[in-house]
Amino acid sequence: MSKLGLEVLAPAGDPEIFTRVIDAGADAVYFGGSAFGARAYATNFTLESAEASIRYAHARGKKAYLTVNTLLKNLEMEKELYPYLKSYYEMGLDAVIVQDYGVFTMVRDCFPDLALHCSTQMSLCTPYGASFLQEQGAHRVVTAREISLEEIREIYDATGMEIETFVHGALCVCYSGQCLMSSMIGGRSGNRGRCAQPCRLHYEVLSESGKKMKLPGAYPISPKDLCGVADLPALSDAGVYSLKIEGRMKQGDYAEGVVFVYRKYVDRFLSDPKAPYRVEDSDMEILLGLGNRNGFTNSYYYKRNETDLISFTDSAHRNQKMTDSQRKEKCRLDIRGSFRAALGEPMELTVSTLDGAHTCIATGAVVEAAKNQGATEASIQKQLNKTGNTPYVFRELRISCEDGVFLSNALLNELRRDALEQLEAQMVQVPHKEALPLPEVAHTSVQTPLLPGTFVTVRSEEQLSVVLEKAYITYVGLDTSLTLASKSSYVDLVERIHAFGKKAVFLMPAIFRKNTYPRVNGVMDDAVFDYYMATTMDSLGFLKERLSETAILADARLYTYSDRTQDAFGASGIAANTIPYELNRGELQHRQNENSFFTVYGYTPLMYMANCTHKNCQGCDHVPGRMILRDRYGNPFTMVNSCEICTNILYNYLPTNLIGEADASALRALGDRLDFTLESAKDVEVILKQYETKSRDNATQAYTKGHYGRGVE
Repeated sequence: MSKLGLEVLAPAGDPEIFTRVIDAGADAVYFGGSAFGARAYATNFTLESAEASIRYAHARGKKAYLTVNTLLKNLEMEKELYPYLKSYYEMGLDAVIVQDYGVFTMVRDCFPDLALHCSTQMSLCTPYGASFLQEQGAHRVVTAREISLEEIREIYDATGMEIETFVHGALCVCYSGQCLMSSMIGGRSGNRGRCAQPCRLHYEVLSESGKKMKLPGAYPISPKDLCGVADLPALSDAGVYSLKIEGRMKQGDYAEGVVFVYRKYVDRFLSDPKAPYRVEDSDMEILLGLGNRNGFTNSYYYKRNETDLISFTDSAHRNQKMTDSQRKEKCRLDIRGSFRAALGEPMELTVSTLDGAHTCIATGAVVEAAKNQGATEASIQKQLNKTGNTPYVFRELRISCEDGVFLSNALLNELRRDALEQLEAQMVQVPHKEALPLPEVAHTSVQTPLLPGTFVTVRSEEQLSVVLEKAYITYVGLDTSLTLASKSSYVDLVERIHAFGKKAVFLMPAIFRKNTYPRVNGVMDDAVFDYYMATTMDSLGFLKERLSETAILADARLYTYSDRTQDAFGASGIAANTIPYELNRGELQHRQNENSFFTVYGYTPLMYMANCTHKNCQGCDHVPGRMILRDRYGNPFTMVNSCEICTNILYNYLPTNLIGEADASALRALGDRLDFTLESAKDVEVILKQYETKSRDNATQAYTKGHYGRGVE
C-alpha cells in the first residue's frame, strides 16, 4: 500500500460539479481552466469560479488540481501560459497536471511550490520514464491506462512517488497522447483537447487480401468503460495512491454518483485492509446505471489485450439519473474542539483539524454566575454542535465548565461562529507564493547539432537495400519491429549501413514497456548504433540510464511544438528531434528548426494500441501481419500487429507527401526525414525518385499533405 493511503480523485467540468463531488466524498478534484486543458469542449472554469472552488475545497481539507495536459505552440508558451499559471499559483492551486515537457520545466522553474503531476498523456509505462521525470522534479505520475497492476507496482517500488491510476470511466483504445486519428482525419487533435472520438465509430475489419473478418459487432476499436471498484485492495497493494475517475465531459449526476460509491468502498477498505472485500451487487448496479458502454472492464489491470475490453456491439454511453437516495449531504470536515468556562474569565473554544495542521482559539464574554440553574455539559455540547451550514462537524468536543455558571445560547453561538470562521479563514488562507521570472529560451539543443543530412527509416530489409544505394542519405533508422530475413541480425544490418558510409540509428519501440525489454536489450547488446531515437519518456529514461556518451535523438512522438520544449529536451540530453506532425506552415516559421528533422514522406501512425484486433478476429498466433480497418466512407486504414513488441499500429490510409512542396532547407531544419513502413521495395524506389527530382508530378499514388497546410486548433 502507498504510505499515503488512498485518494479519491474526481473530475469536474464546471463549478457546480466541483461542489457536488466534494460533497460526495472526493479527496481532490481535477478541473480545466479557460485554456490548455484536454477537454476543450467542457464548460470549464473562469479564474473567479476556480478561486471560489479552490476555497471550497481547502475549507474542507480537500485539494484542487488544474489540467494543463495539452501541447502548446510557441506563442501560447511564451505569451499566454506564464500569466495564466501565475494567477492559479497565487490563488493556492495544489497541483498542475501536464503533458508538454516544456510546460513541465516552466512550472518547475517558475512556480516552485506548485506540485507537478505528469499526465497519462505522457504514456508512462515503466520505472525508467517515472524515474527520469522524478529526477526532473515530478511529484506524481499518472500511469498509462494500458499497464498492469504488476507494472504499476514496479514503478512504485522503483520510485516511491505518488502514483495516480484511472479506476473508472471511458478508456481510449490508443495509448493516451499517441493518438493522431482525430487530428489527421478531422483536424481535431486529442493533443489539443479536441478529440472527436473516431474510435467510437462503425468499422469493418478485412484481411490483407480483402476478406471480411467475423467479429461480434461493428465497433471493433471502441472500448468498454473501466470499473475498478472491485479491485481497490489490488490497486492499493500495487502502490496506487490516487484513484482517478474519468469524466470532465460528463454530467454532475454521473460524477457525484460514482464518487459516492468509490468513497464508500475506500472507507470500508481503509478501515480494515485485511478484512474480506466485496462490492455489493446493488452498488455495481448503481455504477452501471450512472453510465457504461456495453458493460465494464478491468482487463488491463491483469491482462494485456483481452477481447473482453472492446464493446463491439454498441459504442454509446448509456446512463440514468441518480435517485435522491444516492445523494449525500454536503461535505463536512471532522474537527476536534475543547471548550473552557471558568467564573470571571472569558469563555474559550479551541478548534483544530484532526491532523493538527490548523488550530484556532476563540474567546468570548466573561463568564458570570448563574442566578438560577447553571449551564450543564450536555446543554453546552448541544449548542456548540449546531455547526449548521459550516464546513465542519465536531468528531470530538471536550467540555470543561465550572458549576453554577451562566452561559446563554446566544453567547455560545457567537463563540462557535467565531471559532469556525477563524478555522475556515486559516484553511483557505493562501501563503505568499513568489513566482520566479520566466527565463529566456536558451536553445540548448542547438548547441550540439548533428551534421545536416537526409534521414530515412525502414521496417524491412527490402526497403533497406534500396535506401543504402542512395548516396545523399546520411542517416538510416532501423525500426525495433524490422522484419529480418533468415540468418540476418541487427549486427549485420548496422555493418551494411556503415559499409555504405552512413550513420545507423536504432528506433526504440513506439511504446516501451516491460515486454519489449528483451528485444531492445538483445539488439543493443549485440549491435552498436551511432544514435538511438527515443519515442516516449520511458525510452528516453531507459536510454539515458543505459548510454553514457552516445547521442540520443527524439522521435516526433516526443512532442516539441515549441522552442521551450525543444530547449527542455536539449537540456535533458536530446541531441536532435523530429518536428511534430501537427504543426502547419506558419507555425513552423515561428519554430527554431536547426536541430530538427522534418518529415516529408510517410504513412503517419494514427494509433498505437495494446488491444489486438488480429487476436480479436482469429486468436493470438504470434504471427505479425496486416489487416484493414475500413471506415464508413470506404477508406482502408492498414493495421499492423507488431508481435515483436505486442502492439497494434494503425496507419493513415494515405501517406503524407510533401516532396517538392516543403523541405528542410526552406525551414532551416537539420534534414528531411522519410519513413518507410508499408511500402514495397518498388514503392520505395518510386518515392525516392520523387525525392531526387523534388517533384510529385509522376506520382501514381494518392497522398495527403497532412497538417502542413491546415494545422490544428
